[in-house]
Amino acid sequence: MSVPNFITIARFLLLPIFVTLMLERKYYFALVVFLFAGFTDVLDGYIARKYNMVTRCGKILDPLADKLIQLTALVMITITGVVSNIMPLLVIILGKELLMGIGSMLLWRKGIIVSANWYGKVATIIFYAAIVFSILMPNYGKMFLIVAVIAAIFAFGMYFINYLKLRQSI
Repeated sequence: MSVPNFITIARFLLLPIFVTLMLERKYYFALVVFLFAGFTDVLDGYIARKYNMVTRCGKILDPLADKLIQLTALVMITITGVVSNIMPLLVIILGKELLMGIGSMLLWRKGIIVSANWYGKVATIIFYAAIVFSILMPNYGKMFLIVAVIAAIFAFGMYFINYLKLRQSI
């Protein structure tokens, strides 16, 4: 197993720790775990590209781990009430991720793996920032999360356009 893939798998193992800390209302410790997970996302990608260790498995596991961390954070912020009345935002993000997952699987079955583009990376950064600010400044959390959802919808639109182009070329 390559080092980047090992780091990605370690990110999956951070999920139950994050959930436990959120449920125990240890938000600052949960935030540290969340940020560490974000750091490992950057780290595994950097190592994979710099040392030519990009693998097919990593192209699938890395975005999956990233999305699970993000969705888990949003679910936990909703469940714990850190930010109130954000269920519609959660539903939008869940729907977007479901559609992205279906599209990715359809392309994967055709032998195409779509890598992250700049708009997806920007949306991820905005989402991470929104989670951080939601925990640190819950009174403004909903505003930050709305911005993150708008960025995610923009990224989804861009990926959808890309998906349509790829489907036509097959």
